Amino acid sequence: MYAQPHYYDYSAAVTDIHSWLDDCIAQHPLVPLIMDDDIFIEGPVLAEEVFSTPTKKRQLSQDGDDVDDTPRPSLGLQSQQLEAPRYVYSQSASTSSASRSSGRTSGRSSPTKKELHLRQAIDFPVKRILLSKPSITPAGLPPAVRELMAELTALGAGRKAVIPESFHGRMCSENEFLNQPDDRWFDQPAEDTDESRFRDLYRDGRLRSLWRRSLRCTERREHEAGWNDNVHGPLLYEALDDISNVAPRNITTSRITLGFQDPDPALGGTKVDYGVFLESARLDDLGKTLGPRLPLVHVDLSDLSRTPLLISVETKSSNAREADGPTQLANWARAHFRHLEHVARPAAKRAMSDVPVGNPVGQAAVTVVRDGAPRSLPVLPLVFVFGDRWSVSFAQRTETHTLIWQDISLGSTNTLQGCYFVFHSLRRLATWAATELGSWWEDMLMARLAEQSAR
Repeated sequence: MYAQPHYYDYSAAVTDIHSWLDDCIAQHPLVPLIMDDDIFIEGPVLAEEVFSTPTKKRQLSQDGDDVDDTPRPSLGLQSQQLEAPRYVYSQSASTSSASRSSGRTSGRSSPTKKELHLRQAIDFPVKRILLSKPSITPAGLPPAVRELMAELTALGAGRKAVIPESFHGRMCSENEFLNQPDDRWFDQPAEDTDESRFRDLYRDGRLRSLWRRSLRCTERREHEAGWNDNVHGPLLYEALDDISNVAPRNITTSRITLGFQDPDPALGGTKVDYGVFLESARLDDLGKTLGPRLPLVHVDLSDLSRTPLLISVETKSSNAREADGPTQLANWARAHFRHLEHVARPAAKRAMSDVPVGNPVGQAAVTVVRDGAPRSLPVLPLVFVFGDRWSVSFAQRTETHTLIWQDISLGSTNTLQGCYFVFHSLRRLATWAATELGSWWEDMLMARLAEQSAR
């Protein structure tokens, strides 16, 4: 006697799975998904969408059958297997899912839609100005900013000597003929001591390590977290480590304080990866005296420190959509300006709903500080890193717009000389920001303190 074959109850299993999915959908209608750079979903995704297979619109026959449907094998004894649910892991799937969910409000809209929101915003819409465009001159910017732009342009293009002359021979011998060193890159050291030679050797070793890691990330098509861990974060910390009163921090999880977020839901949830902050004992003392009602930073830092933000840094892997970064930074800068306006405005006028009107684009928004002397809101540096390429733009608040002066190339970490260019550009940018923005902050806090004492 042969044992009776055991047939798998396929229909019962399918019924049980559908019942379970219905329960999941009922209990958790919105399933937040965290995707990598190249896997982007626009808005929250319904659970029923996660377990469906996005396809093109199918052509049906007269009796309702799908004429393009792939033929399925009959469910014999060996083929009665459940088809695994198809999760949203592909670009085409995420695009289809995003198109179906585009009617729902979300902070993760496409860069095109966010850019449209930024340019059509009611308060201080974004206006971009390409510095590389012919006949463009940043006449509306302060002289100190224009000088900084010229210096950073020269640094990023390799027109300034930043590499010690002692490394000239080694770079000539190890570089291929398409990447031979330029004599303009090399500089004779101001001092020739054991300490200076050790410092130069240590720095060269560190930058060579970052160069190798950058090449590895490029070859492996590394995701953003890998780039940040291996290249972006270490280079930022290495460049700014010994500059006084300046501290870079990873603020990937820090949100904009609620009072400074954009009222438009499509623009409210912006974050950036790194921030360079001003650590000043004097500002900290002034902040303590003024009390918690005047915040010195517009993001929720983990230690709630009184450290004003100087430079905002957004990073993306080379696999991501390049347009995302500048859009995020522009939206972030608008929130930063709201905070600075709140600090600069006299207490009697500190209503976050006030919207300045009047002057045409190009005239700086003016606040009143000591002895009635006019002073505009500061210009904010915005650093964008796309894989190996670093660039900086500058945000300026006028009476009616947020101007973004973009983009100045700082260099590429896929070459050793590029690592030197980025390294020295970051140092120059941080030193400038600490001086210029630090002075602005001290003036503002002193004015607020005088105002508080006069009550």
